[in-house]
Amino acid sequence: MNDKEKERNCADWVCTLLTPGTETHSAVVEAAKTDSKRLHEEQAAAAVVVMALAVTAKVFALLIVPWLLWRLAAKYWLLFGASLLALYAPFILQGGNDFFSLFVFAQHWEFNAAIYAVLNTALSDGATKLLLAAVFLVWLSGYFFYTQRRPEFSLPRADWVFALFLLLAPVINAWYWLWVLPFAVIYPSVWAWTASVALLLSYCVGLHIPGSELEAYAIPLWLRIVEFGVIALAAMVDLRCKRKIVASDAT
Repeated sequence: MNDKEKERNCADWVCTLLTPGTETHSAVVEAAKTDSKRLHEEQAAAAVVVMALAVTAKVFALLIVPWLLWRLAAKYWLLFGASLLALYAPFILQGGNDFFSLFVFAQHWEFNAAIYAVLNTALSDGATKLLLAAVFLVWLSGYFFYTQRRPEFSLPRADWVFALFLLLAPVINAWYWLWVLPFAVIYPSVWAWTASVALLLSYCVGLHIPGSELEAYAIPLWLRIVEFGVIALAAMVDLRCKRKIVASDAT
C-alpha cells in the first residue's frame, strides 16, 4: 500500500466516522480491529526476524528471546527457528560455524572475571562454572516468570540480565558491555554507565604495561579491585537513590 492509498483509506475512515448510524459505526470498529491485528502480526514477524539476526550476530541475545516469543503464536516460534537456520545455513553447508570455537572459548578462556574469579580460588573451574550457571538460570527463570504475571507485555530489565550474566561469566571484555548500554538508556542508572568506563581498565594488561612481569593478558590484582569496586560503589549510589524515592513516595 502506497502513501496515496493510505491517505485515501484514512479519508474514507474519517468520512465513515462522521456518518451517523449504528451499522456504520460497527463496520468501522471491525475494520479498525482487522487493521490493528494485521499491523500487530507484521510488527511481531519483523521483531522475530530481527531477534534472529541479533542471535546470529552475538549469541548473548538468546538471553532475552523468551520475552519476545513467550506470548506469540507457534508460527512465530517457527519463524524464529527458520530465520536462524536460513542465516546459519550458508556457513554450515560450507563446513564452517562458530559452535566449536564457542565451546573452546567457554571451556578454556578466562579474562577479567569478577565473581567467577573469586569463587575459582576455592573451587575447580568446572565446579565454579556449573554453580554460577545454575545460579544464573534460577534467577533468570524466576525473573522471567515474575514479569509474565503482568497481563500486558513489558520490556524486561535486559540491563540486569546481561549485566548479571557478565558478572558471573569467566570472561568480561569491555566491549561486551555494549549489550547493556541500549537498555541503560531506557532505564537510566549510575552503575551501568560507570561500568562502561570502569571496564576499560581491563585493557591494562601485561602486554600493554612496559617492563611488566605479568603474562600478556593478565591484569594487576589491585587494578581489578579498583575496576569492580567503582562499579559496586555506583550500584550502592543507585540503591540509595531508589530508597529515597520509595521513602518520599510513601510519605
